[in-house]
Amino acid sequence: MMDTIDLWNAFKNAPTADLKKEIMTTYTNLVHYVIHKSKFINLDILDTRDY
Repeated sequence: MMDTIDLWNAFKNAPTADLKKEIMTTYTNLVHYVIHKSKFINLDILDTRDY
């Protein structure tokens, strides 16, 4: 698995659907991690169906 910076550099050089999917998956996982490891999970502002 490539680092985020490597993914972005590869995408800038030759954008492909696979690289785009990998970038989106990486950021989705990051958002999921932040929400579940923070106080945001206990607030009523989030709907778990959103992510």
